[in-house]
Amino acid sequence: MQSKLSKQELQDIIQWDVKNWQNALQFWETHFEIKPGMKVLAIGDQFGGISLYFAKKGCFVNCTDYQISLEKAKELHKKYGVENQITYLNADMRALQFGDDTFDIVVFKSVLGALFFFDDQDKAMHELRRVLKKMGRYCLLKTPVRRGCIVL
Repeated sequence: MQSKLSKQELQDIIQWDVKNWQNALQFWETHFEIKPGMKVLAIGDQFGGISLYFAKKGCFVNCTDYQISLEKAKELHKKYGVENQITYLNADMRALQFGDDTFDIVVFKSVLGALFFFDDQDKAMHELRRVLKKMGRYCLLKTPVRRGCIVL
């Protein structure tokens, strides 16, 4: 399946290693029912690419990263006119400040490995499950991406 996104949109969304990561977007297009109005939590989205993808589909997104400025993400979202659909905040995925059953989709790529200890990874996964709605989905992307992503 070919992406309907332009080369520039793919670059802005994926931001690095477009050739491999675009497989994840194609997987989402095929396997996710992404509807306008859905609530999405984008973890570790410092530059805002994943948030951009979901905001362009009409979702309301929480664009987060761990104690890093999200100014570049804000600039990117303004470029595409989706900044009003996105909330920006610093968040530690081991202790999320959201209520239970808040999000339809929780998504991240390459951030779980930044937590070096299994105990921290377990805490993060518990938090992600906690904030995800009962019928929600979370998607974690692990490099290298060969056939898309892991959907749980």
